[in-house]
Amino acid sequence: MEKNERILILEGAASSAYLILTQGALFTAVAVFFGLDAWWLGVAAAFPMVFQMVQVLAPPLVARSPDRPGLLNLFNALRAVWLVPVAAALLGYRSAALFIVAFGLSQAANAFAGNVWQIMCRDLVGPERRGSFFGRRNAVLAVVTVLAVPLYSWIMDAVAEPWNVALIVSLGMAGTAAAIAVTTGIRDRRPQPADAAVGETADGTAPGRPLRQALASVMAPAADPGYRRLAAAFFSWNLAVQVAAPFFSYHQVKNLGLSWTLLGFTVTAANLVVMVCYRLWGRVADRTGHKSVLMVGLSVATMLPALWVFMGEPLWPVLLGVDVILSGVGWAAVNLTMLTLPMETSERADSRYFALLNALGGLGGLLGSLAGGAAASALQGLRFSFLGVDMHGLQLLFGADSLLRLAAVLMFARVRARRYVRPVTLVMNLLAVLARRAPLRAVEMDDEGGS
Repeated sequence: MEKNERILILEGAASSAYLILTQGALFTAVAVFFGLDAWWLGVAAAFPMVFQMVQVLAPPLVARSPDRPGLLNLFNALRAVWLVPVAAALLGYRSAALFIVAFGLSQAANAFAGNVWQIMCRDLVGPERRGSFFGRRNAVLAVVTVLAVPLYSWIMDAVAEPWNVALIVSLGMAGTAAAIAVTTGIRDRRPQPADAAVGETADGTAPGRPLRQALASVMAPAADPGYRRLAAAFFSWNLAVQVAAPFFSYHQVKNLGLSWTLLGFTVTAANLVVMVCYRLWGRVADRTGHKSVLMVGLSVATMLPALWVFMGEPLWPVLLGVDVILSGVGWAAVNLTMLTLPMETSERADSRYFALLNALGGLGGLLGSLAGGAAASALQGLRFSFLGVDMHGLQLLFGADSLLRLAAVLMFARVRARRYVRPVTLVMNLLAVLARRAPLRAVEMDDEGGS
């Protein structure tokens, strides 16, 4: 493994101390501390996706920067804006509006940082080992999550307000500082493809080009029909996920009365499964294609909200255990290959390619969060019984979310990739390998040569 790859893994591990605060149960805990209601919780939870839309402004900036690792560190440093509402809370001024503004600014900076990071990974990690690299990297991130989430969850329960929130945010900022320190060691490489125009970078921009022309260049990937299929699927998936994403933890705490510590242990258990699956899915993706693994992961992730329709008394302990296992298996595949599939579907996946794709995904997340927040506000007070199971209105939202995810999966099935093995064939081959039998290679059993 090259030095750059080791640094990218260490940067991700350190950043995880902060990033776990922006999603899931811990984000819900912080948001509830600052007084966000169901509507604003849905909107704020979508910010990591929503602010991906600002990535359309990133390619000209990335192309003109002489120091991409330095640019990445600059954007990451802006996470420190979280300290403003926390400091205000310590002084007795707890403001939902101040938290939303600070969180929004940090996510806008993260969007720019994400574009820089993604294009650097494209340049620094060879296509033949991307699956293994991202599998190894994500497994290390899962280790950090396994250690940090129970600690943060315990702090939320054991330390008095507002010091509990101040402490976990400070730990997140310490991780960011470590990520910035390690990233300074990256030795950057910028490939210059032979088909780039004279005086133009690999991202399709050139020094001195007017901003309007630069933005038009960002939209250039949309001329490819294959790219439009990928972007439409990405948009639909993010919309479907954000409809209910912030309300799983909300349902556990508000409706089921579970503690933050218990939620932390379920996240830890899921990440223990993820640690194993990332390495496995990474190797499989390198052999059979990233779309093959993505389709399996999407199929599993689509089933999960349907389980939550019945996540109430008396079934929730059993269903929560099933959810932990399936979440680890499915989301490991999705999180790995959502990053790598765009790199595989295009020979020239440059900064513009990722920027527009993530911007459209962010737009889908925004629409999903708005719809989900409105639906949750209308449903959260509803109580009823079905087949002997006590149910809350939010569980109807989970059922609708499962159907929306299924529609997005069908759209991903239409995306063409250079290598693709049907999910059923891949799973059968994988089970044979795990059983230590002598299976046929998946690509020998069912290889469409692109789908």
